Amino acid sequence: MNKIRKQREAVAAVKEYGGWVFYDWQFVDGRLVKGPQPPGPKWLRKLLGEEYFQEIAEVSLVRDPFAPNSFQPINNAKADNLLLQLADLTNLKGVLLTGSQATDQGLKCLSQMENLENIVTVEATEVTDVGVFYLEKLSKLRDLHISYSNLTDAAIASIAKHPKLEQILVRGNRLTDAGLTHLKDLECLQVLDLADTGLTDVGLEELRLLAKLRIVCVGDTKVTEAGVQRLKAAMPHLRVIE
Repeated sequence: MNKIRKQREAVAAVKEYGGWVFYDWQFVDGRLVKGPQPPGPKWLRKLLGEEYFQEIAEVSLVRDPFAPNSFQPINNAKADNLLLQLADLTNLKGVLLTGSQATDQGLKCLSQMENLENIVTVEATEVTDVGVFYLEKLSKLRDLHISYSNLTDAAIASIAKHPKLEQILVRGNRLTDAGLTHLKDLECLQVLDLADTGLTDVGLEELRLLAKLRIVCVGDTKVTEAGVQRLKAAMPHLRVIE
């Protein structure tokens, strides 16, 4: 009963903020889809309440993800207090934030969600290395998107402690070649976005050790065409987006 009450309160808080809540039954093979119906008879859901039959899987504090303007922020208010409330939802798998909603303190709240797999923040956040350090205990993390923030190579060293990571999108941060040396043991990594960073051909060579890497973004970096061609020759399966 306490769990159901906390979920009901969290749903109300997210909707009051202007965000969206997505439930476990809305996902098929890990992807959010339109069309599925909630479990249980409609009359029973109405009698007992929806929260008895479903569990929150993801929370978005931006607009409807199916709308054309889905990544425009609802407002610029800090979301730390709301994230603190969401910390009670230990089975939450995904959180989508935007702009100044994402702070180090907010990520500290997320660190309590032991089943979290996806953290997406949409550009221009206030997150620093400290916020990333808080996430180290999240052993199930698969996708991490923190672009145009204040991350340095120290954050990459921390991110590399998540062995199940499949996607790392950190474009627009203060990263150098030195940070990439920490990624060599990420055996599951498939997508890496390093655009608009201090990456050079030297750092590009470090990627050869990532056997499952399929896509790497290197636009607006110091990488040369010669460096890209050398990497492609060594990893013919790799798509390099310049």
